[in-house]
Amino acid sequence: MLAADNAKSFADVWYLLVRREGKNYYELSRTARLLEPQRFNDEVFSRYQPSSKQMGFDLWTDSTIRYGVYQAWKVRVVGTSDSVKTPASAKDSAYVLIYPRNPDWKFCAKKYSVVSLKGGARRIVYTDFQDGKETVIDLSADWPRPWQIYEIEILKANAFVEIWEATKRSREGEHRTQVAAGRLEHASCFVDLIDPSGLGFECKRRLFTATIDNQ
Repeated sequence: MLAADNAKSFADVWYLLVRREGKNYYELSRTARLLEPQRFNDEVFSRYQPSSKQMGFDLWTDSTIRYGVYQAWKVRVVGTSDSVKTPASAKDSAYVLIYPRNPDWKFCAKKYSVVSLKGGARRIVYTDFQDGKETVIDLSADWPRPWQIYEIEILKANAFVEIWEATKRSREGEHRTQVAAGRLEHASCFVDLIDPSGLGFECKRRLFTATIDNQ
């Protein structure tokens, strides 16, 4: 196991998302929400079986949108390191490998190794966690940054139902906020239509106070 930074690491829960573009690409995100939830219903997610043959779903993550996500795990980060401190995995596990210079280079491996080559170049060899295929990536000396490495524990194999429920709650909260804002806007517009006759300021105060009291 990679070294845990502190006790908090053991409660560090994320989503690990997988999409396929020739090979599997991954995203480690604390949040995940559906981009177009109006297209789906409860039955879609209760019956969904993750597979790279599926079209997948488009999801908002912490920092971007990922299209065609076909697998979503709920995971816990149990240890962190980098390719300088830990150039090779000591055992088969689940390791998320992230190269900071390229936002798409996020992979998940059962095992990995990073080897130094001539002239400062490096080679990373990893076995994909999802399909078990071995992949080789060569980096020139111009790409010297270490890979960030997170060892994870799978908590839930299919987190799409959870993501769907969280998306629905988020939409309901946004709707309530919009309704409340609409009521305030409506009250304000109503006051503006009152014919100023020396009572306009008093009426405005009464309407505004009534709207706030009803929240």
